[in-house]
Amino acid sequence: MRHRKTIMSRSLLCTVIFTLSAWTFSLCAAEVITLDGKKLTGDLLAVEKERLILRVGQAQVPVPNNTIQTVEWGRAVPTLPKGTKYHEIELTDGSTLRVSRFSIKQRQVVCEPLDGPEGVPPPRYDLPLDVVFFIMRSAEDPTVRTAWKKMLSARGKRDLYVIREGDTFNFLQGTIHGGTPDGTRLDFERAEGERVSLLQSRATGGLVLAHPPQGNLPPKLCKVMDVFGNQLVAQSVQLTDEGVQVTTVAGVRFHYPKLAALARLDFSLGNLAYLSDLPFQTLAPDLPADEKEKGLRLHLQLPVLKDRGLSGDVLKVAGHPPFSKGLLIAPDTVLTFDLGGEYREFQAVAGLPESVLDGQLAVQLIVEGDGRVLFQQTLRRKDPPKPLSLDIQGIRQLRLIVEGDFAVNGNRLILGNARVVK
Repeated sequence: MRHRKTIMSRSLLCTVIFTLSAWTFSLCAAEVITLDGKKLTGDLLAVEKERLILRVGQAQVPVPNNTIQTVEWGRAVPTLPKGTKYHEIELTDGSTLRVSRFSIKQRQVVCEPLDGPEGVPPPRYDLPLDVVFFIMRSAEDPTVRTAWKKMLSARGKRDLYVIREGDTFNFLQGTIHGGTPDGTRLDFERAEGERVSLLQSRATGGLVLAHPPQGNLPPKLCKVMDVFGNQLVAQSVQLTDEGVQVTTVAGVRFHYPKLAALARLDFSLGNLAYLSDLPFQTLAPDLPADEKEKGLRLHLQLPVLKDRGLSGDVLKVAGHPPFSKGLLIAPDTVLTFDLGGEYREFQAVAGLPESVLDGQLAVQLIVEGDGRVLFQQTLRRKDPPKPLSLDIQGIRQLRLIVEGDFAVNGNRLILGNARVVK
């Protein structure tokens, strides 16, 4: 009887160990999602210039980078506790860092990272001032981010020492030469040539540096998202016995002691482009006089909206999850995109907004490539969402034509996740 219990105990122990091992593997396994929506799961062994290597079972499987959308581990950036404050640093290559504290010591930016998941150490890196585009304080505040974006769009060519005043910013223009060795003051040259010493703590809004990219920058490999909220525009990703080293396009090296610090590798930087991120030409006719009198000016001013609905809400077609990317297009609008023959496929999900109540309300979508009709269909509110996958190999000019009756009740077309793929 005792022998039988021992056998059962060992069997149970083996079952537990096997279950834990399988669970651990599922946490560590990478899921590669290709541009055509296929998924491949395995251990990530290497990320090379042209491909990455997965171990699937006992086989090593190469996957070309130009076929990949993302590599994911099922990890997410933890939600910050309520009241947590952080600052955002953007590098000249577009990489963004979240930090709890920072100071400028001579020509170096010394940062204190945010806390991440328990047992996952933050990345180590040296950050030269020369690769910093801006440092924004209180980046967790949406009003600050809005005001900051507005300020950046109107700034000149000089560095800015930014002071926050309520929900707006004031600033001194000049040149930031560096910080004192103790990180308390800045050596700042005003626009008129006067050199002064300013307290770093008084830059309550942050700092903007006007460093342009130098020379020929290396090509982008992917964007690396980590569990600390950092997003790195990488030229290389190296997996070693000591962890992961990510080198950004600006040349900054980030060392992660554990692979568990990475949440996602986004290869779509060079492989696909969302139409809402591309430049385009808009043709929308003027409204008739009687419709103007009804106050229908929104059609005039906003024939197309990018990544949002009329009220600033998410794009939502009935029967489909909300879209974070996409276009909302009014009837009698033509959008023209110059693609230069660089893409092979146009993908989108088409439908009318969920907020439209009239099931018979309809618009017609016509997609043209270099003057040739690729797709033409009338879409009604009662219809299910229409997935589009159109061959645009070699096409230089893509036109989206939306036709229909303009109505107060929101007769619009949604093109969710509208994108072109190489």
